[in-house]
Amino acid sequence: MVNKSIPYQSFCWVIGTTSFRTAKLNLKIEAQLLLLDEFYNEVIKESSWNWNNELQEKYYDFMKDRAFLTGEAKRKDKDAREKTSGLVDIGLITEDRLITDAGRELLYI
Repeated sequence: MVNKSIPYQSFCWVIGTTSFRTAKLNLKIEAQLLLLDEFYNEVIKESSWNWNNELQEKYYDFMKDRAFLTGEAKRKDKDAREKTSGLVDIGLITEDRLITDAGRELLYI
């Protein structure tokens, strides 16, 4: 069998409603999990966790404050859902945006 070298090409993965460029995909996923975990721990200190529009807007501002994103979304809640929906689809977080055992294992690694 001949071992043929395959040149690298840039392409995009689409998971749910979220698109990721392959560059730094793993770092973006890990950063998002860490942000969600930090945000959850802050919210739980103040009140209960309920992934509704109000909390989604707060999460958008939280991501922006930590320079995970730039710009100003017209609908912060929708943007927060879009940023996290791919992680739901691959099983790293739940529909309520809580980190799953698989997500925790990824962070552990």
